[in-house]
Amino acid sequence: MTGTIILFYPNQLIIHLNFKEMKKHLFFGMFAAVGMTLATSCTNDENIIPSSNEAQVTFSLGLESGINTRTISDGTGINQLFYAIFDKEGKLVKKYTNKEFKEEETISLIKGETYTAVFWAWDKDCEAYTVEEDNKTVTINYGEALNNDENRDAFFKNVTFTVDGNENISIVLKRAFAQLNVGIPQSEFDEAKADGLEIKNSKVEIKKAATTLNLMDGTVGGAEDITFEANVIPTEKLYVDADCNGEDEEYVYLSMSYFLANDESDGASKTTLEDLKFTFSSDNGKSFILTEGLANAPVQRNHRTNIVSLDGAGGGGIITGDVTVKVLLDPLYDGEHTLTNEKVWETNAGIYTEEALAGKTIEMPNGWHIRNGWILEPMPENWSTDKPNGIDDTYVIYRESYNIDGKGNTVTFEPYAYKFAAKNVFAAADDAIVTVKNLNFAGEHSGVYAGVYVNRYNKYTTTFENVNIVNNKLFAYNNNGQTPIIAFTNYGTTELKNCTITGSDWVGEDKDGRTDLAKIAIEKFDGVYDVFAPNTTTTKIDNSTIGRIYVNAQGILEVCNGSKVDEIICDPIDGLAKAKVSIDAEVSNLELLQYSPTSYPYTLTIKANAKIGTLNLNSKEGHTFNKNNIIFEEGANITTIICNGTEYTSIAAFKAAI
Repeated sequence: MTGTIILFYPNQLIIHLNFKEMKKHLFFGMFAAVGMTLATSCTNDENIIPSSNEAQVTFSLGLESGINTRTISDGTGINQLFYAIFDKEGKLVKKYTNKEFKEEETISLIKGETYTAVFWAWDKDCEAYTVEEDNKTVTINYGEALNNDENRDAFFKNVTFTVDGNENISIVLKRAFAQLNVGIPQSEFDEAKADGLEIKNSKVEIKKAATTLNLMDGTVGGAEDITFEANVIPTEKLYVDADCNGEDEEYVYLSMSYFLANDESDGASKTTLEDLKFTFSSDNGKSFILTEGLANAPVQRNHRTNIVSLDGAGGGGIITGDVTVKVLLDPLYDGEHTLTNEKVWETNAGIYTEEALAGKTIEMPNGWHIRNGWILEPMPENWSTDKPNGIDDTYVIYRESYNIDGKGNTVTFEPYAYKFAAKNVFAAADDAIVTVKNLNFAGEHSGVYAGVYVNRYNKYTTTFENVNIVNNKLFAYNNNGQTPIIAFTNYGTTELKNCTITGSDWVGEDKDGRTDLAKIAIEKFDGVYDVFAPNTTTTKIDNSTIGRIYVNAQGILEVCNGSKVDEIICDPIDGLAKAKVSIDAEVSNLELLQYSPTSYPYTLTIKANAKIGTLNLNSKEGHTFNKNNIIFEEGANITTIICNGTEYTSIAAFKAAI
């Protein structure tokens, strides 16, 4: 005969036994053996009927995994559990070591008392984790760790509760580690394979990973440079929404590792990695090392950091062509931390939210990367668009004042083709004020803009304070090469206060899709500039350090209050010289070109405290230089004045000569 026996015990454990026909004495022998086994289990788990002053507390345990249809990070390998109970004074009450991970754990605790329970769950095949004697600290051993080892995944949680009676407490354990992934498109993998580099193994070197985790409060400690040694790459695919369009793209998985993010804070905050290094190798001895483009890669507990190649024309790749990578911090696992601002921004992907309404401040987090468009894109209810003139010249008017506070952080531009060269536009409508402060710009881009060119007669009012644009690489922007290549352009009334804008340079022929136009602009304007003051604009340089400034036809430039400028060029390209330049600072070289002594003359004022290295004055087409256009205040200091090829060593000598 066949059948099923169902055994019920006070601890509610249910055992199903299937059996075939057997002798009666054998059946009772089995029954007795099972009874002894269950009795032993009850003793170990302390799942007994509580006394009158105790209650049964059942923990319903679950894991916050990623996407259940995938093997990596789905948490299905978790099978071992440690948990401990502490009273409100922090004294250990009970602990349970090396238990099989189950959906429920039931214990007896005293009614009316407050406890804190800590949980640590892992894969028993991983021997890298040790719960210390305090029963609340886990030490991570990275020695001999292999890369791409899913067994190193682990989860934890703590919960504080008061026992009022028999109750069930639902607990979702969360991943203790940050996950670091690398992926490339299948096409790139195949291309590398055709060139003799069929990637089979990968390793990663990480600086200053944390080595301890406090289960009670989640903080981490220790700092160790670690290496996840070469190991076979994952066989499954990596899925990442790399273009931020809401749909995942498929990548070949090259590397995966779990480690404690060392945020030096609460253990759950975002931090960045330095000197990250990956090595990808094939069986034939060929290898490729990836370090470029990974500076300040963001990582965070229970988040994925995905490093993937760009896919498509002009994108390059991690393994093939130019190294062009995208780094995203993906909150796939942890819904408590929404980090949409950490994505790499694409065309028309903006940051404005309700916090950007009038009078509010947008705080820009660290680690922003902008690719393929503006970082600041209009909110539909506050911007209007008229007469669009292509992606770079869209006519936009922001209707409200707003502030940007970068908190000293850096925004890094990462364009991969001229067509999508990133730019920043800070603009508001008439009588609205824009303030940008404590922000650094880095990378490759088409410039930072105060105002919008196609609506340049709008009364833009902008202040940039403690903003740095240092050694940025620039793309040609103007369609015909008739404006210089510039890092910062003002299209209204702008004050640069305590700013540093220096070292700007062209990205070069290999990157700029408008190489011919760039060469025209570079030749016409004698190089690349840091600041541009175009027509009808007023630019005030206050206590700032600037490299090269170009003042166009009717621009107004004021340099004052301890500022230092390497070079100022005033060379109106259309002959409508109406510029006004006032210097009350230190300028190494100041050059002005006069087209006509009478028509639209510029005005130059050298203030009493100014220090000018060389003042170079020239006129076009044989016109006599108009000395009435230049004002020297008493006390002004100029080392050399050159006027139409003649050199003067003092202001008095120059005045006497002209």
